[in-house]
Amino acid sequence: MQEDLIKASGTPYTIIRSTQFLEFVPTIAAIGTQGNDVYVSDISFQPIAAADVAAFVTEFALEQPTNALKEIAGPEKDDLINFVTAYLKQNDSAKKIIPTDKHEYFGATIAKSALVPEGSAHLGKVAMKEWLSGKII
Repeated sequence: MQEDLIKASGTPYTIIRSTQFLEFVPTIAAIGTQGNDVYVSDISFQPIAAADVAAFVTEFALEQPTNALKEIAGPEKDDLINFVTAYLKQNDSAKKIIPTDKHEYFGATIAKSALVPEGSAHLGKVAMKEWLSGKII
């Protein structure tokens, strides 16, 4: 509804849609944790680093409005389980991943592909491995 209001306003615009942030992965792991088990939904995931989001917002803000939508996403698309596993491997290796087929994200049921771009997207530069190492350029 917000996008429709912007489009109908007559004001030049560029709308940016972003996938979920890499910075959400620790919270996703924490929410799914019960004892030493971490329950993670079997959904597709293409998270973007907040630093990449900031760079895209800056880039698009300095351009002329396009009166269009620009999608942004991280450079890697994989199952959410694999992102959470990589995070836990580095930060809490005692935890065990338990995949679920509920297709939930923060308690809401979603389509398996709801968190990835539908078509092409501008891709960030920061991969999970770089984000985990803290070596973000």
